[in-house]
Amino acid sequence: MAIDSISYPDTDRLAYPDKTFYPVKIPVSHWQLRHYISSPDKDAIYYASVNEVYYLDTQSRKRKYLATLPFVARCTASGFGWVCVGGEEDGYFAAIKLEGSSPVRPADVDAPLPLDYWQLQRGTPRAANVKLEHIGEEIVNSISIHQIHDEENHLYDVVAVLTNNDKTVRVYSLTQALETAVLDLPFPMNHASISPDGTTLVAVGDSNQAFFYTRTLSQPPPQIPKPHNRLNTSNVTWGLANIVHLRAGDPTAQPGYF
Repeated sequence: MAIDSISYPDTDRLAYPDKTFYPVKIPVSHWQLRHYISSPDKDAIYYASVNEVYYLDTQSRKRKYLATLPFVARCTASGFGWVCVGGEEDGYFAAIKLEGSSPVRPADVDAPLPLDYWQLQRGTPRAANVKLEHIGEEIVNSISIHQIHDEENHLYDVVAVLTNNDKTVRVYSLTQALETAVLDLPFPMNHASISPDGTTLVAVGDSNQAFFYTRTLSQPPPQIPKPHNRLNTSNVTWGLANIVHLRAGDPTAQPGYF
């Protein structure tokens, strides 16, 4: 185990003196839970503006319209060729499969442009592959995207993990367009992630507890692994392994929020 002897590391890399501003409009409808911007790769930013989804190339300074959704965005996530958006009510969820690119008019974002510049000047949008679902019953508080790749068990999938105010965490297979797991919790959940090795899921919500789940195969791996018969997350279950009570300074204080 490596130990860093510096208790407070340098902060000179948190912010750089040279800044670039992009005139975009991202209304915030909730003071607490929101996640409208994600950057899965260098120079790539995906964001939601009300019910529209955009891609911004920070190197070329070009923006591309991706899709218009039938609901107002509450949270977003991107990665592994997908952009996912959660809605403010009824478990609204959109999975956008990214394919190719189409040119749009470049803009020098360092110039003083109006906030609606791209809205008026955007190029012809390429039809994105958008899958609309109802995942859960209330507000989608967060989404995280993970690639699960287990060569030994011939298991592969790309999943979105959603937390919802209906006290659930849900795993949605993006490759299969299928909800593969529903985990019931005692209170509304605000964030959940899967470990890099794909074997552990952790969820936190409206209390000072973290819930850990471990992955188990519900059927044995194929004896003759082939691309057409590999397993996905519909072939696994998530079992509760531990509940960790996070430290609170005052035991009489109200529950924390994560």
